[in-house]
Amino acid sequence: MEVIANNIANANTPGYSRQSAQLATLGSMYTGAGYLGRGVTVATLVEITRLGHAWSGGAARLPFGDDLGPDASRMVWAFASRQFGT
Repeated sequence: MEVIANNIANANTPGYSRQSAQLATLGSMYTGAGYLGRGVTVATLVEITRLGHAWSGGAARLPFGDDLGPDASRMVWAFASRQFGT
C-alpha cells in the first residue's frame, strides 16, 4: 500500500519514477488444526521508467493512458480482490 501511496502522491513530481512491489508468498505454518497461510512479503521493488504521467496499462486514446506498460488497473484490482475477498 505504501508503494501505491507514493506513486499517487508523486504523480506530478518531475523526474519521479513509479515503483511496483513484486510479492512472494510466505510458507505455511502447521497448527494442531492444520496448515495456515502466513501471507505475502515484498520480494522486490521494481522501478518503472519512461511512463511520464501516464497510467500504466491505460488506453492509449485516453489522456494519461499508456497501453505499453503493465496493466496497473488489473494489478490493483487483483491485489484488492486477494486482500479483501471481493
